[in-house]
Amino acid sequence: MDQTIVHLLAEHQSGMAPDLESAEARHYLVLKIPKWKIKAVAIELAVLLVGLICVLGYNWLFKASIPPVLGVIVGAINGTLVAWCVATGDAEHEIN
Repeated sequence: MDQTIVHLLAEHQSGMAPDLESAEARHYLVLKIPKWKIKAVAIELAVLLVGLICVLGYNWLFKASIPPVLGVIVGAINGTLVAWCVATGDAEHEIN
């Protein structure tokens, strides 16, 4: 079962802070982020950047004046959808 620093301090008999140099104490200080969340955020950022680059490239090639924010908005929407698909698919595999 995961413990927080508060639980570690409460369990410590002398009331002093436990040794944070020990491997056991460091284990509790690590953020536990599932791999699928990291993948989802990375994919969302990548799609967002691709949307921005596409709009900038289109403006440069065709001398257009589409605001780059539009590419960011479209990239954010598409990235969110793709990240959601990855997150729900990988989360189900992790649970089962």
